[in-house]
Amino acid sequence: MNKTLTRTLLALAAGAASLVVTAQTPARAPVGLALSMGTINADGQQAAGSFVLTSFYVPALEPAYKQDVKVVVRGPAGWNKGQAMEFEVAEVTPGEGYWSFTGAEDVPLVSGNYVAEAVIDGKTLRSEVSVDATKRLEVPQIQNVQNSATSQVGLRWRAVPGAEIYLAGLYDAAGNELARAASTDNEESFTGLSLEAGATYYAQVIGFSYDPNFSVEQFAQVPSQVNVAYDVEEFKLR
Repeated sequence: MNKTLTRTLLALAAGAASLVVTAQTPARAPVGLALSMGTINADGQQAAGSFVLTSFYVPALEPAYKQDVKVVVRGPAGWNKGQAMEFEVAEVTPGEGYWSFTGAEDVPLVSGNYVAEAVIDGKTLRSEVSVDATKRLEVPQIQNVQNSATSQVGLRWRAVPGAEIYLAGLYDAAGNELARAASTDNEESFTGLSLEAGATYYAQVIGFSYDPNFSVEQFAQVPSQVNVAYDVEEFKLR
């Protein structure tokens, strides 16, 4: 796995907390398991990986329900060498009966049908979607990194058609996250940093074709395909 994609996978996993669905109590909430899959695009590399978004809503569960839940995803024969993938739920809000996972895998997406299954409270929930691996989001290329101060960095990137939200982040040379923020605009400013002159840093912007920060009321409307694209820029503090 290359370092750029490794950093992206880590950012997506960490971003699950900031992009997690906000659980609310709707009048008529949908119930069940929802799976979305999508392409990960970087510098025109359409087959960079697979984006996975799984969510389920079971309001009948008790607030004290803390059983670990795993979601198993199976795809076409050519995806992940025909092997299923297992994801552990990342966020839990048992009071509302809602769980969510957002992540990415270093496995090229393949067109076809994908099935997700999870056993919850003795019941098997299932979701099946069909995706097109030729569809992709354009790369939100970083156009400017303003880094003239040790405590502040400004980013500006190219807004791309079809992107609903962006996740911008800063990392040190070892890949440690220094800051991140979600934005619907094409720029972000980070303050309160402690950067070192001459040190190497990375700025990263990830675009999503659908905002993972959806409410329970929108649960049934989550599209079956959510595409992701990213750009990474190395810089040194001036």
